[in-house]
Amino acid sequence: MYVVGADKAMAAAVDRSPMLLHMQSLPKLLESIAATETPDINDRTRKLLAKPAVSDGIARKIENKLDELIPIYVGDLADGEVSGHELNGKMEIDDFTVLAASNQDISVILKVRIPLKINIDFEDRSSAFYDNEDDIYVGTEFAQTNIEDEPIIRVFAKLTRKPPSVVGIQIMTSEFEVYDNYDDY
Repeated sequence: MYVVGADKAMAAAVDRSPMLLHMQSLPKLLESIAATETPDINDRTRKLLAKPAVSDGIARKIENKLDELIPIYVGDLADGEVSGHELNGKMEIDDFTVLAASNQDISVILKVRIPLKINIDFEDRSSAFYDNEDDIYVGTEFAQTNIEDEPIIRVFAKLTRKPPSVVGIQIMTSEFEVYDNYDDY
C-alpha cells in the first residue's frame, strides 16, 4: 500500500513497515510506477531475485508463514477435509511484477510455486453399506491420505538492493483448492 505525504514522522513509520511504501508526493508516486515498466528495472529485479540472499530469504520467510496458507479440499473423498500441510520441495518464483522501485528498494508481487504435501482426513466407505431408510452409511471408518500439489500463490515482497535482502513479505493468496491426484492413462 502506498502512503503519500511529506510528513517526516509518517515517512519514518512507513519505512519501518515491510508492507507499506512511502512516496513524498503524487508526482513521485506516478514517476515510480512509470519506472516499474521499464526493461531496465525488470532486468535489475530479475537479477536481484536470482541472488541467494534474496531467493533464500523469500523461501525462509514464506516457510515461516506456511500456516497462513489454507488448502481447501474439493475432491471426491467422502467428507474429506484438510488436516494439515507441509513443504515438500523447493519453492520457485514463476513470475513477478514490480510495484515500486527506488535506488535502495524494490517492491514486487511474486507468483511463487510451493510444493506441498497436504494431509486429508476422510470417511472410508469401501467396506460400509448404505442405509436408505436412515440415509446414512453404516460401517464407515476414519482414514487419511496425502495429496501432493504445487499451488501458485501471490506474495508481496519488499527487497533491498544493497545489501541484497528481503525486508518483508506478505502472503496475498491464502486460500487455494486441492483436488485428488489422478494417474493419466
